[in-house]
Amino acid sequence: MTYSSYTAGHSRRAYNQVNDARLNSAADFVRGLFGEQAATAVAFCALDARLDGDAEEFRFWTAVFKKLTTFN
Repeated sequence: MTYSSYTAGHSRRAYNQVNDARLNSAADFVRGLFGEQAATAVAFCALDARLDGDAEEFRFWTAVFKKLTTFN
C-alpha cells in the first residue's frame, strides 16, 4: 500500500494519528528495552537504514529519535 493509495480514502489527520501512535509505541518499546540509551540505539537504527538506502525506514527511525529527544 502506498501513501497516495492510503490517503485516497482517508484524511491526512487520520493518517497522522495512526503514524503518531506507531511512533509513540516504538519510542515506548525502545525506552523499555534500552533505558537511558534508547536515543543512541535508535540513532544506530537510523544510520543502518540510511547506509542500506532504505529511505522509508530512515524516516521512521529519525521520527522515533525525535520523539525520544523532544520534551513535551
